[in-house]
Amino acid sequence: MGCPSSSDLVPVTVFLLRDETGQPRAFIGEDPRNGCALEWVPGRAEQQQRAVFHDLCHGSIYDRQGLLVGGPSPWNLNGLAIEVREGKAYIDPKIIVTGDCPGCRR
Repeated sequence: MGCPSSSDLVPVTVFLLRDETGQPRAFIGEDPRNGCALEWVPGRAEQQQRAVFHDLCHGSIYDRQGLLVGGPSPWNLNGLAIEVREGKAYIDPKIIVTGDCPGCRR
């Protein structure tokens, strides 16, 4: 038993954006419920639609803060620690910010 001597690196999409308050955010591009890819759906002001993340497999929807808006997932999005210094965004891939589970029973 134990850890394998090596692990394959798998590319992961990371979304970088500012939320409605201007706070920089970094989200892992996978649905926390099933690992399916997320897509970014830009909002349309003329139709009063806001921009959202959409789970391509099962349809869960998340807002710009990574909060669950609808769909089967009970969790908010997982993110990465982000810091802005001198106008540049720095992401630490070792610090995963796990999304809360507002749909889970406590």
